[in-house]
Formats: sequence, structure tokens, C-alpha cells
Amino acid sequence: MAGEPDLRRKLWHARGSCFLQIGCAAQLSVYEAVHMMEQGLNGTLIGLLLALENALIIITSPFWGRVADRFRFHRRLIAIGTIGLSFCLLWFAYADSPSDFLFYAILRGVLFPTIMGVMPALVLGNLAQGSEGEGYGDYRSYGSIGFMAATLLLPALLSSITNIAIVAAALLPLSLIFVFSLDRPQPRTASEEAAFSQKLPTLLYWFLAANFLVSLTDPAINGFYNSFAKSLGAPLEWIGVLSSLNGFLGFIFLPLTGRWVDWKGANLILILGFSAQSLRLLTASFMTAPEWLWLPQLFHGFGWAGREVASIVFVTLLCGPTRRATAVTLLISTKMAGMTTGSFLMGWLSDLFGYPIMFRIIAVLAGFSLVLLLFVLSRKPGLKRD
Repeated sequence: MAGEPDLRRKLWHARGSCFLQIGCAAQLSVYEAVHMMEQGLNGTLIGLLLALENALIIITSPFWGRVADRFRFHRRLIAIGTIGLSFCLLWFAYADSPSDFLFYAILRGVLFPTIMGVMPALVLGNLAQGSEGEGYGDYRSYGSIGFMAATLLLPALLSSITNIAIVAAALLPLSLIFVFSLDRPQPRTASEEAAFSQKLPTLLYWFLAANFLVSLTDPAINGFYNSFAKSLGAPLEWIGVLSSLNGFLGFIFLPLTGRWVDWKGANLILILGFSAQSLRLLTASFMTAPEWLWLPQLFHGFGWAGREVASIVFVTLLCGPTRRATAVTLLISTKMAGMTTGSFLMGWLSDLFGYPIMFRIIAVLAGFSLVLLLFVLSRKPGLKRD
């Protein structure tokens, strides 16, 4: 077993990789629609390109996860994705036509899961046994720092989206220094090979259904919430503060809830996370003044951060160490499918009924996801590593 200094070293390398990966690759999601609009694409075409991108992420995530688990070359797959996404950033920087952005959407949709899906599985395999929750939460919190640093510093230092994308493309490959310092997964033993060949647990699919339903509500806590704030008269500076509060709470609660998951298992944090999501949306529906919009954001600590850590740990323990990447990428795929469906649904509901009613309807859907979660947990009580 690796010693304490070696485990600390691995955790710091995981932190460094997450800081750079999310800080650089996230620039695409932050600026893609804005850059497309600046290049003359209309809203319908932008929506179609983003939908194509999301559809490819949904489809390719489980494929890359299965490939990583089957051949055990997580690090090489992450390297391929990293270099590919650096090229994608450069292509995006100079794209100026629908065909350019079509190629960009295909590249990002195919390559993005190699980092966001396979990397967590590699990190989990390098953490101390029994500390996966705290370790993953700590690792992921540095992604939040990277995202906040990049979205605050790069626009302040650089003059255009093109320059931001070029700098992000240059910095992203540096993450591979940290990736290749992590241990690669060991060859499977005969018993592990037998476990790998078995069908995935049926309970996993029930949990993924719950994950789909609760993820369907996620767009209500980001883009739609900011639009709601704007409709109430909030200035852009206040909207920025509200978004930063999410990042701050994520940074605090990711490792905090991870420790609880290691201590008592994922069940309680999952219940609190799914419940907090519903309460957050219900609380938002009663907000009538922009100065009180910080209040629903307080649910972010459990509703997003706690749910994120507990879900990752739950599915990897459910599927076993030989199928970590498969489990994580299936979770990401269903989350993306839920968010894509939710975006369309909430756009229609907000136009039809307005934001308060939309939030209440979505809160009910989050409540249904909690019922499905409780069904899953009743069939698998106390799932945690001894």
C-alpha cells in the first residue's frame, strides 16, 4: 500500500490536473454561444450546434468509459482527449462560419468525456482506500478554483474570446504533467476479470434514472436563475456575485461532504442533496426582490456539491473498482441527457407560465427524483467501503 507522503503527492497532482482541465476546457462552455453570435450565427443555428454537442457527449461518454476500463489505458486516453481539446480550442478561436462551428461541436462532443469522465476514475484509483469521498471532493474543489480563476482573470487580461481560447489551448496540455504522475490502473486479477465481465447491476440503472430526473432541474440553478435575476432587475454585478457564491459554496462543501461520505456512506448526503435541489427551486419561486436571491443559493452546498461527490462514490462502489470509468461516464451521460431535456422544458415553461411557476413545476420533478432515490437506497442500504 502506498505510504502517506505518496498519497499526498498523488492528491496534489490530481488537484493540479483538475485546476488546469476545468479552468481551460470550461472556457468553451462559457464563451461558445457568445462567440458564435459574434460571428453572425442566429439563435436557431446556435441551439442546433449546442444540441449536437450535448448529444455527442451523451453518446460517447459510456463508450470512452468502457474503453478505459477494458484496456486500462486511462492516462493515454486522457492525453489523447487533452491534445484534441487543445486543438479544439484553437479551432474555436478562429472559427467564423457555420461549417467551422459544426466541426468544433463534433470535436468537443466526442473528446470532452475523455477528460470529464475518465479522469475522475483515474483519480479515484489513486486515492487512499476508504477516503475516496474526501479525496474526490478535494480534487474536484480545485476544479472550481480553476474555473473561477480563469473566468475572472482571462477576460481581465485578454482583449477577446479568440485570445482567451488561444491561451487556454496553450495551458491545457500542461495538465498532462500531473496526469502522468498518477499511477495507471493495475492489470486485473482473474477474480477482477470475472467481475468486469458481469452485467452492470440493475440497481445502477434505477439510480441513473433518478440522476436523470434530478439533473433535468440543473439548468434552473444556472442560466435560468440568472435570467430570472435579470427579470427582477438585478444588475450584472449582482448576478456575478450570485454565481460566485455557487463557486465558493462548492469549494467548501465538496471536501466537507466527501468526508461525511467516507465516514457514514453516501446515502444521507444523497438524500440531503436531492432534497436540497427541490427546496432550492421551491424557495426561488417565491423570490420577488433581487437582493434576496442569495437565499436559494445556500442550498448549493448539498444540492450540487454534496450530490456530486456522493453520486460519484455511490456508482463506483456499486459497480466495483474494475468498472469505475464505466460507472462515472454513465453518470455523466445521464446527467447531460437530463440537463439537455431540462433546458428545452424550462424554456417552454418559462415562456408559458413565467419563472415562478416554472420553478415550482421543476421542484416537483426534483421531488420525484427523491422518491426514486429512496427506492434505490432501500434496495441497497449502507453502501460504503468497510
